[in-house]
This record gives sequence, structure tokens and C-alpha cells, in this order.
Amino acid sequence: MKGMIKVNTTKLVEDLKKKEGVQYFEGGLYENYEIKVKYTARNKELLLPKKYQILIVERND
Repeated sequence: MKGMIKVNTTKLVEDLKKKEGVQYFEGGLYENYEIKVKYTARNKELLLPKKYQILIVERND
């Protein structure tokens, strides 16, 4: 796509973890944190891996 650049996902996540207004957690089946779904779209189940990263980014609008 025109105007788009390739970004290394690992570097992007590392940079985001350092930003103000961003919370980072290790989540998953055997971790201290796990995502629970409050609402689903058209009764579709949200499938998550056994281990994942959670980034919560504060909105300022």
C-alpha cells in the first residue's frame, strides 16, 4: 500500500511498553492475567493462545 512502511512487531511492542498511558501484562492459561470476554459479536468465541501479551493503551479523546 502506498505510504505504508514495514514495522518490526517486536520492536513496536517494546517501544509501546515504555510509553506513558500504556500498561503491559503477560497473559495466558498459566499466567497471572487472562482476558475474559464481556461481549461477543454474533456469538463467536474469542480463541486465545495459551500464552500472550496484553497491551492496554489509554485513550485521550
